[in-house]
Amino acid sequence: MTDIHNTNTPDIQTLTAELQTLLQSPPEANLLERQTQILDRLFTMILDDKVTTRLPTCGGYPESVQKWLIFALKIQKQCTDTAKAKAAMDYMNGLNTVHTAPRPLKIEKRTEGS
Repeated sequence: MTDIHNTNTPDIQTLTAELQTLLQSPPEANLLERQTQILDRLFTMILDDKVTTRLPTCGGYPESVQKWLIFALKIQKQCTDTAKAKAAMDYMNGLNTVHTAPRPLKIEKRTEGS
């Protein structure tokens, strides 16, 4: 897999392909963390390459830039949803390890006169 923190910045197609590979691979412990990192990098790359660089030459937000911006915001929402899902899973796993279920009391049947 591509190291997204590497100085050789992957392009949009590489990150998209990495997401596809990640989604088709068997589940692993850091799947959501990895997905969040890829989505965050993809969001940043689209803003840097497709939106910010085109604004000075366009003099506004032409339709093509608007579409890229909408796409970037959808990626950001998915990134946020993924991070929330991971946080919820971590929270629930934490509950399972911290609090053990109480053992049921043993109830003995009493007979009269004992």
